[in-house]
Amino acid sequence: MIDTSSIFKINTAKDFNDLALSVFKHQFEHCSVYRSFCDLLYKHPT
Repeated sequence: MIDTSSIFKINTAKDFNDLALSVFKHQFEHCSVYRSFCDLLYKHPT
């Protein structure tokens, strides 16, 4: 589960990127429709 309050703790570009990648990974792993979309674009969390 993602800590939704973490969006209020973004202070740097690195914080933003880290959170964005965390959200991407969470959606990729838990939403089959989103994963199918990512598969079509050949985009996967690393």
